[in-house]
Amino acid sequence: MFLSKIALKRPVTIIMAVVIILLLATVSFSRIPIDLYPDMELPVLFVQTDYEGAGPHEVENMVSRPLEETLSTVDNLSQITSISQQDSSQIIMEFDWGTDMDFAALDTRELIDMIGEQLPDDAGDPTVMQLDPDMMPILQVGINAPEMDLQEISELAEGTIQTQVERIEGVGEVNVMGGVEREIKIHVDPYLLSSYQEVSYENIREAIAANNMDISAGEIRDGDGKYAIRTIGQFEDPDEIKDIQIGVEGESPVKLGDVARVEDTVEDMEPLSRINQEPSVSLGIRNQSDANAVRVAQDVRAELANLEESLPGNVQFEIVTDQSTFIEESIDSIIEMGIIGAILAMIVLWLFLGNFRTTLIIGFAIPISIISTFNLMYFQGYTMNLITMGGLTLGIGMVVDSSIILLENIFRKREQGLSSYEGALQGSKEISGAIIAATLTSMAAFLPAAYTEGIAGIIFEPMAWTVVFALFASLLVALTLVPMLTDKVMGEGVDFNRKSYLPRKMDQGLQWLTNKYGQLVDWVLSKRFVVIVSFIGLMIITVLIFPLMGFEFFPPEDSGEITVDIQYPVGTPLDTTSDNLLELEEEISQVEGVETVFATAGGGGDFVVGGDSRSGTINVIMEDDHQRTTFEVVDEIRGLIPERGGVDVTVSADDMAEEGGGMEGEEDLTVLIKGDDMEELESISDEIAENALTVPGVVNTTTNFEDATMEIQIDVDEASADSYGLTTVTIGNFVRQVSEGELVSFYREGGEEYDITMEMEPSQGISVSTLESLLINTPTGEQVPLEEVASLEMAETPRQIEREDRVRTGTVGVQIEGRDIGRTAGDIREVLDESIELPPDYTMDFGGTYEMMMESFEGLGLALILAVLLVYMVMAAQFESLLYPFIVMFTIPLALIGVILALLVTGHSLSIVAFMGVIMLAGIVVNNGIVMVDFINKLYHEQGYNRIEAIVTAGKIRLRPILMTVLTTILGMLPMASGAGEGAEVRAPMAIAIIGGLAVSTIITLVLIPVVYSLFDDLRLRFHSKLARKEESGDLIVKN
Repeated sequence: MFLSKIALKRPVTIIMAVVIILLLATVSFSRIPIDLYPDMELPVLFVQTDYEGAGPHEVENMVSRPLEETLSTVDNLSQITSISQQDSSQIIMEFDWGTDMDFAALDTRELIDMIGEQLPDDAGDPTVMQLDPDMMPILQVGINAPEMDLQEISELAEGTIQTQVERIEGVGEVNVMGGVEREIKIHVDPYLLSSYQEVSYENIREAIAANNMDISAGEIRDGDGKYAIRTIGQFEDPDEIKDIQIGVEGESPVKLGDVARVEDTVEDMEPLSRINQEPSVSLGIRNQSDANAVRVAQDVRAELANLEESLPGNVQFEIVTDQSTFIEESIDSIIEMGIIGAILAMIVLWLFLGNFRTTLIIGFAIPISIISTFNLMYFQGYTMNLITMGGLTLGIGMVVDSSIILLENIFRKREQGLSSYEGALQGSKEISGAIIAATLTSMAAFLPAAYTEGIAGIIFEPMAWTVVFALFASLLVALTLVPMLTDKVMGEGVDFNRKSYLPRKMDQGLQWLTNKYGQLVDWVLSKRFVVIVSFIGLMIITVLIFPLMGFEFFPPEDSGEITVDIQYPVGTPLDTTSDNLLELEEEISQVEGVETVFATAGGGGDFVVGGDSRSGTINVIMEDDHQRTTFEVVDEIRGLIPERGGVDVTVSADDMAEEGGGMEGEEDLTVLIKGDDMEELESISDEIAENALTVPGVVNTTTNFEDATMEIQIDVDEASADSYGLTTVTIGNFVRQVSEGELVSFYREGGEEYDITMEMEPSQGISVSTLESLLINTPTGEQVPLEEVASLEMAETPRQIEREDRVRTGTVGVQIEGRDIGRTAGDIREVLDESIELPPDYTMDFGGTYEMMMESFEGLGLALILAVLLVYMVMAAQFESLLYPFIVMFTIPLALIGVILALLVTGHSLSIVAFMGVIMLAGIVVNNGIVMVDFINKLYHEQGYNRIEAIVTAGKIRLRPILMTVLTTILGMLPMASGAGEGAEVRAPMAIAIIGGLAVSTIITLVLIPVVYSLFDDLRLRFHSKLARKEESGDLIVKN
């Protein structure tokens, strides 16, 4: 090979080239961001529209439907979903993968502008947002200050602390949660107000505004001076507010205090926040999408430490959750696994060759191949994350394969007596073609993964390119650096006799194994039919046991964090939600292994539908060295929560993979029923939820109809209202003022601004009967009770109305634990097919994580097929034959035997991570076959060996490098397969799949390939024999 020849003649040039690459890689490494998972741009847009005072039906008809009709025309839109609920509409637009989301957002905004006039006048402007996985905070920080009250802490958090943290480079947003905020409340008694004929609610609002402002009054000149004039009128003390005049009754002025009471108080900030049952103010800190998450978290922690020293009141910060810690520990764990794998690979090499210098050469080859890959990662904009670094770790055993095969061949030439230079040159020349083909097949297997769409494509594309570049670098190292180092390091005076005890015993054992293997090859060649039938039987068994293996999207991850989401009945006030949560917090804090309990009331929800006063979330953080698994604690917490009607509780272990993939809030499985009638959809949804609970593995079901709410409907008597000069709008606004109140002005003090809110507050509180008796001021000056102009009745209404692709949808959410999603979903489908009969024009589909899993499997399946085709093409080019590649290709389907057995034995399901390992196998398992077939061809076709002798000789000679490469690859992946370290649950299935498949394929290569080669050669000989007879017949005809 000319590269090896150049390297042997110009060693200094090769060394300088390597130094340059390593120098650049070092600089690149220092600049590569660190994150948990690859950067993800999910093709999803949200359109949020507020429509105050409108119920779900009005929002659906007046806002959601018009927007759906218009936005459905956006290019590359794959699905549009709407959620219409009280006061707001959410449109979720899902696009085809690969769509330019900047252009999609621009098109969406343009279409919204075009239909803006069709929306109700009092509806807010629609807001377009893109789903970003980085919306999740990287740090949750609690603030304690023993010398301050909660209001002072809140003001400090919203002022100095928030400002200082937001200034840190890479920080995207800082949200302040919990605490209290000062507020001036004006409680108007409608009965007192109605006793004054000349004073109305509007008069109060206008009076407050008119008496609380500074007004510019122009300017004057006085001599040479010019002075601005400003009238000072803002409130200087809250007590002033009750003394303002709001009107005149007869000849007597009416003060605000005559009809209302003014309260200088504090208002709980939503969501309420507690850490270990103590009220607190907390910060949710998000990093910018292109920032180094670990570095940002480090800078934030450093700034918080500085603030503890400089702020008054003995302020202390408590880190509740810190994703960067998990990221750092996961990356460190991967690096540690890689180092261990590399050491094990070098030990194997030393045991087989018994020469320390050869081991040293491989010791140089591994880091050079891996480190040079950082150049690609930097220029491609990749991050160091679990996937890319995991791919490099898995590739440690692969990147040395080429070097080991080449080094072993040179070593064998030296053992035969060749000089240092000739041994390196001839050894490289003899095997270079085979290792180039073997490396190209591995690269070909990875390339299709780079073109896979969906979540799988986003996750595995960086890994695919990273490993491809590492393999390419390893090939260059094998063809240049290894021959040069072998020539220089293993000079003429090197003793190739194995002096150490272990290598000598290994060599003796290998010689015995080689002889036995030669006898085995002779036997299988004489029993070809038996061998073929046996392997066909194994394939049949594989097909039969395949259904025993479960299917899941991502392997479950023991992150040490648990989330409890609770939805109390509709209408539950915030203080009741908070009290109920507190009871549960106290019980959870007593659970063994729990360290921190962080609760928020009035928050919760997900990316799409936010929380409200009835929503609560409890984040449970376990001790660092917890002995119990997260899943055991989840089960115990679930047992602590009593079943209560109308209360929806979900307890789940946090999964970093789902959060990183933007899947937080996704149900394991959703059953979608589409139709027009809401009552029919509710009935079907309830029946599906009930039947799904009978399936093993299902721990909870919910429907979007469970939260139906009772509302008071005011039916205005138009004739009666007209007689008093009242309209529906007037009556509606009056009732809203009574029930909700409003912001009327601001009180400013000490550079801060506080809300002044006003609300109707009857002394005996508001009830339905009270509402009916409230007096409304009419334009004529009269006052009439509400019941004179309208009737009130209680009615049930859905909390929200969901539509998918412009059709109303019932949604059943299914939570699965203790069983894989694939088999559970299959059982649910069978149960529903037997028990549910849908009306005409109604359809049922499955969604949630299950849908994403199936789409990813479909994409990865196509990638596997493409990988196999590319591998075949590379081998066809190497052998210059369309027939010989099929000999090696037989190892691919049979390697699945090892994959399935390995996953079953270790208790893992087939996830997209394990599936990626199967794709990698397509390029790995053929490598040994390529080397063996290539050597058989050389002996058989070029050196005059007969077929059996060529097969046996090639098998015996190639046995040592095959075992060496297989063992180094398996041992390189073994630390990752062990499941040790942070994030190991995600990485382990890929390594296990590869180890199992590679172990079985090695046996297949050594046993089956000799048999298949001889069978294919028989076909070749018969074909040539028939062709020769035809040519002879043609010659005879021509002569005659």
